[in-house]
Amino acid sequence: MNAYLRKKEVQDFIEIHLKSNLSEIAFQKNPFPEIPFPEIITQIEALRKAQSKIPEWAKSKGILYPKTSLEQSSSEATALLKSQLLQEKKQIIDLTGGLGVDTYFFAKQAQSVTHLEPNPILHQLSKDNFKILGVQNVQFLNQKAEDFLRSNWQADAVYLDPSRRDSQQNRVHFLEDCEPNIIEISHLIFKKCPTVLLKAAPMLDIKRAITQLKHVQKTWIVAIDNEVKELLFKIGKDSITSLDIETINIQANQVARFCFNLNHESETQADYTQPQKYLIEPNRAILKAGAFNTFAKEFGFQKLHPHTHLYTCTELPLPIEQIPGRVFEVLSHCHYRKKEVTKTLKSKKVNIATRNFPDSPELMYKKLGLQAGGDTYLWGIKDSKNQVGILITQKAS
Repeated sequence: MNAYLRKKEVQDFIEIHLKSNLSEIAFQKNPFPEIPFPEIITQIEALRKAQSKIPEWAKSKGILYPKTSLEQSSSEATALLKSQLLQEKKQIIDLTGGLGVDTYFFAKQAQSVTHLEPNPILHQLSKDNFKILGVQNVQFLNQKAEDFLRSNWQADAVYLDPSRRDSQQNRVHFLEDCEPNIIEISHLIFKKCPTVLLKAAPMLDIKRAITQLKHVQKTWIVAIDNEVKELLFKIGKDSITSLDIETINIQANQVARFCFNLNHESETQADYTQPQKYLIEPNRAILKAGAFNTFAKEFGFQKLHPHTHLYTCTELPLPIEQIPGRVFEVLSHCHYRKKEVTKTLKSKKVNIATRNFPDSPELMYKKLGLQAGGDTYLWGIKDSKNQVGILITQKAS
């Protein structure tokens, strides 16, 4: 990236225009002819994103953010979580350093961290960024992970976030297609290090990954504001494989955690019933984990149908804020017929969602003559009698 972007007057310009209309700025005369104006516009956009994604970095003037690297990097919240998972490790190797957000938070609690980045431009940019951030216990190496692992090194833990794009920049979804391939290099890691923390994409099949990785000690499913962002696998060189999974949903005012075991889930049977007073939708980390029966048993809920992952009860076992999901009061349960549905509604504005239902929300809006919005939540479901129906609900308070 253009080194002139770090100049004080350029950084001042970027900061001044953070809330400006970028389309209008783009037509202005470039006040810095030594820098292509699109690069300055890109940094304004990047700093806007960094303010929400990495707020601690955004406070430091002069940090440069390559657009693609910023999009692919961990957020501050997830990076902080990973540093806590490795908080007892003194020496950490980040095999896939990139922009360095994870490295930065590892460095806050470890004695030393090594940041590997094979791209020479990104390597130097990250190194310069860390000087501005005042971090002194990180060693930067412009090297591929595979080459480094064959050298003389030691660490208490290795972290890697493999690239999920192939040589043509197409997305890949299996561990064996990522770069570096953890399945191929794990034996090199375990020759000198006992612990690996692996970050994987949210769409990865968890059971398949555990089988492939071998010796997974624990799995975490991490969501931010109910959107699954990362899968994390802690892998050891021991022969024991654990099927313990912890789901974590990080929100502004709370962190919702739910733990279960895959073997226990397969041995647990939920009870089924028709909709009662309350309807519960587990958060998406729990749904991704597949903890459908354990969730029901843990809280004393009943399911609506084996494949309708919504739950119901007559009395809540805990305060609403302690339940890892959304809780609704059921106002009505009716057939999927326009006349029957609309006569129950006070407004044509509703929020529609479906579970195990033949029509999409978009088609339902059209068929029922409704519009998106309002405080009413309408669910298309299949119930315990194997019949499709409509639940009209509102958020419980």
